[in-house]
Amino acid sequence: MKQINFGKKLLLVVTFLFSLIVGFNVQSVKADTTTDQIPGQYTAHVTYKNADKPTEDSMIESGGLWDKNVKYTVAADGSADLTIKQDKMMNYMAYIKYVGQNPQAQPVDAQKVDNGDGNTGSWKAHLTKNQTTELKTGADITISMQYTVPGLFTHNVGVLMQIDSIDEPDRVAYEQNQKLQQQNNQLQKQLNSLQEQIKNNSQLNNLKKRVAFLTAQNEDLATKLRNTDIQSQDLQPEVSGLQRQADNLQKTVTDLQKNQQSSPATNSGQSAPKSQTYIATVNYTKPGSTENSVLNSFFGDKITFVTDANGNVTVKIPQSNLMYMMNSVTFNGQKMTKGANEWTLNYRGKAADLVAGKQIKIGVSYNLGSSVSTHDAIANIKSISPDGFGTSAAGASPAPTSQPKKDPSSTQNDKQSKNDPSASHSVNSLTDVGNYTAQVSYNKTGANNSDTGQPSMIQSDNLWSRNIKLVKNNDGTVTVTIQQPKMLSYMSSLSFDGVAMQEHKQGNDSGYWTVTLPAAKAKDLKVGNKILVSMKYTVPGLFSHDVTALVVINSITTGDSKGTHASDPAANNGESGQVTSTPVGYDQGQNGVPVDGMPVSADPALLPQTGEKEHQDNNALTVGVVMFVVLISGITGFDIYRRKQNA
Repeated sequence: MKQINFGKKLLLVVTFLFSLIVGFNVQSVKADTTTDQIPGQYTAHVTYKNADKPTEDSMIESGGLWDKNVKYTVAADGSADLTIKQDKMMNYMAYIKYVGQNPQAQPVDAQKVDNGDGNTGSWKAHLTKNQTTELKTGADITISMQYTVPGLFTHNVGVLMQIDSIDEPDRVAYEQNQKLQQQNNQLQKQLNSLQEQIKNNSQLNNLKKRVAFLTAQNEDLATKLRNTDIQSQDLQPEVSGLQRQADNLQKTVTDLQKNQQSSPATNSGQSAPKSQTYIATVNYTKPGSTENSVLNSFFGDKITFVTDANGNVTVKIPQSNLMYMMNSVTFNGQKMTKGANEWTLNYRGKAADLVAGKQIKIGVSYNLGSSVSTHDAIANIKSISPDGFGTSAAGASPAPTSQPKKDPSSTQNDKQSKNDPSASHSVNSLTDVGNYTAQVSYNKTGANNSDTGQPSMIQSDNLWSRNIKLVKNNDGTVTVTIQQPKMLSYMSSLSFDGVAMQEHKQGNDSGYWTVTLPAAKAKDLKVGNKILVSMKYTVPGLFSHDVTALVVINSITTGDSKGTHASDPAANNGESGQVTSTPVGYDQGQNGVPVDGMPVSADPALLPQTGEKEHQDNNALTVGVVMFVVLISGITGFDIYRRKQNA
């Protein structure tokens, strides 16, 4: 009777325990002592502000780059995993760092997760418990980021993430779940106690062991039955497949034997030339110069040459980024075909035209803002792998490159400057009426437009000339002129010492800015002084951004700056301003290309030959016979194994 009552008691406790688990869906969640935030999924609704000017929206907000619903998951230990979704321009971003409420705190690097389309993705950061507690309604979170416009400039931006409101998990459900967890723990203790009683009762313990043994035996038998059924179903298709392979190999061996018998005893000739791929290592330089061209960052340092059986050459130039900006590419005057990530050309000429040491003219046309620009460069072929490409002409000397003609007026100015050393001299300020040239630096600004001592993007990316022309007028005003050799179409507005400047366009994307300062402000133009400039630039269809910098006046000389100043990197940047137009078409009579543009057959003697066909057939025959013998042996052995299994 005691055993029956005890069994009923055990059954009642177990039934009650499982009813709690099924009915209330109890989950094992570790309790957290943090009362402000409970474990679960949170969504913060935010606004992105300019960290330097918190009253203004950040470019992230105005450009719609990041999702305004920031999600983060709080763990039981109080830490959190934060995710910021980015809907566009993912390929422009170099990194972002989570700083928090304290701008001086150690930042947390966010992991960049690219969706694979080069445009969208997300940023993920793991926050400590202390950092997680900062995520509250009304809090201002600092995030630093760096973005790069390829081939143009790199810029660091501080973003202030203002938390407007937060959607948190169901706190009532969480507290109820904690209570159910406590009940579950108590029931687990009771169940452990009952199991201990069963273990101490010899009859119940033996019955329990017997049931466990029979259950294990039953599961083992069921597994063996399933495996036997699967093996039985798989055996026949496997044997049939092997038999088909043996039949096909037998047919192949027979065909090879017939071909071998029909072939002549000797074969003194060579087989027809086959396709061969060569990789040329190149470097792109500006025409008439050894200075590197910007095309190195677009096309890399490899060009592929593919020769076919007739000696024709296909040229392939890869391009991994900014393909959408490109309109056309010409290779030695011949227009290439645009693909998804490369340019191809059926070259009209001989392989000897493209050997190591040759210089090939490259022309590109691309979109820059609202205008179309062109650029010329020289592809210098340094080496080709493997050996054998255009071997008969490999020793030819490189084609001579034309040297730029020197401007006669520039030569005359140089002579005048040498003959008249007193033509200009240094001054500290603009004391007399006349022309002056200020040599300047452009420094990045900090809080309250203070000088950080670091070069601004205006200087590091060579946007403006570092020689500023100053003309002092009779009424005490001063006319300021700043040259901009590139990216003029990106600039929306510019002010110098608080006075708006006027834009003057000269080339496709170059020009200059002018402003006349009143006499009161003109007095600030002294050596050592720092003038605040503000500009707004726009990447078309993407975003607009405001930038400030300090113009540090290093020196002032009288007179105009003659020609291009040697220390002015912006003025000497050959990639800026107007570039030579590249004609679309073919050079007449150049490098073996006829005037009518028809293809020229390549000389097969210039291309490598393959080995002997007879030798290849013998190898194939030997391999075929060996494989056939191995397969037949395998089928025979497998069939013997099946017979033993069925016996």
